[in-house]
Amino acid sequence: MSNSCYHYTSIEALYNIVTNKSLHFGSFGMMNDPLETKIDDELLRQTYENEFSEAELHPKFYFKRNNTDEFQYRSFGFSTSKFGDDLTQWRSYTQKGLGVCIEFDRVELEKQLSKLLRDEMAVSYECVYSKDEELALFENYVQSVRNNDWYKAMNQFHPDYMNHIQSGSKYITALQEMAIQIKHKSFEAESEVRFFILQDNFTGKIEIKPCSSGLTRYVSVPITPECIKSIRTGPLVDKRNNFMISELFFSNMGKLITITETTSPYV
Repeated sequence: MSNSCYHYTSIEALYNIVTNKSLHFGSFGMMNDPLETKIDDELLRQTYENEFSEAELHPKFYFKRNNTDEFQYRSFGFSTSKFGDDLTQWRSYTQKGLGVCIEFDRVELEKQLSKLLRDEMAVSYECVYSKDEELALFENYVQSVRNNDWYKAMNQFHPDYMNHIQSGSKYITALQEMAIQIKHKSFEAESEVRFFILQDNFTGKIEIKPCSSGLTRYVSVPITPECIKSIRTGPLVDKRNNFMISELFFSNMGKLITITETTSPYV
């Protein structure tokens, strides 16, 4: 299985990535899609009801809406795709073709992310888009709540509550990880591979920058030359840029990079 994943972006963004040797992971709270990390409350509630009796976990403890709203701003992501020359994404993310598609090495990028964490955990997931896949995630999550006794920390009236209160953050973290994987079905064609960092496990600095909605928080993730495998230019990019991109990469990253052109029949 290929470990490549692809990020469609502008030439300006490519310039910043290469010259700064870093990626900006944006806050999920200020993404273009307002449904980011929002999950189906009713489906999760039903999944809890199938696993727990009311005595074990009262319905009012199943899920707190503000958990999702809060961790939108405490979670940071970087989006890639499993498709390296996709016309829809050229149109959506590269000024209708005037941009590039960067091929990343998923394993190498995961290594760089892991260096920034306090505790070992996953740093990337392939998103799911169907209700069946979402339900499977819920079932796995609720089973973890059972197997790890997290429900005792979620229920302040449980007799073992004080013995498990220290595990309260773990079920929140697991909930964040699950929510990050879920995307609306309308985005399925993008086949997203999502890299992420959770603020509570991140050792670096959180910064603020302007965005289309005003201001947003982000984290800067250093990358090595090995993280980038190739660069493909978009349908409307002047071919003379191929040499310039190659020179930019070599002068900043210290290695030659493969530059290819799209085969998309863009009109």
